[in-house]
Amino acid sequence: MTQIIFQAIVACCCIYTVYRLSLFIFRRLSKGRKNGKDVCDVSVETADMTKPDNRDDNTSGITFEILKDLSASESPGTGSYKSSYLVSYPVGNRIQVYINRESYAYIKRFLAVTAPEVPISGFVNRIIDEHLKKYEHEMSKLYTECITKPL
Repeated sequence: MTQIIFQAIVACCCIYTVYRLSLFIFRRLSKGRKNGKDVCDVSVETADMTKPDNRDDNTSGITFEILKDLSASESPGTGSYKSSYLVSYPVGNRIQVYINRESYAYIKRFLAVTAPEVPISGFVNRIIDEHLKKYEHEMSKLYTECITKPL
């Protein structure tokens, strides 16, 4: 009787181990897809943006210099909307921000139909990058005015 119980426990342990191992492999594969490791249409210019830099301030590594180096074909004015914003590229060194719930729902519905492989974070990141590039000089001017303003 003890031998039968022992064999049942061993069989349950083997089944559980196989289950946990397959779950681990599945999660690793799906994590790789979410991080964009299998995305093929990342351009050479934007691929450099995701490389982590070794600075101590934990910033994303996307600077105005990198944004300036983007080719003219990627700028929203010269290319189509799809080639400018609906291109999936991994977003490295992320931080959490909040957006309006209605905006999130709209973007989620839009991307699910037009570009299901593009994550919401990548889409929003493209919009922010373009905004920072477009208004860099005005933002810099405002920043300098606020710094030099006397108390």
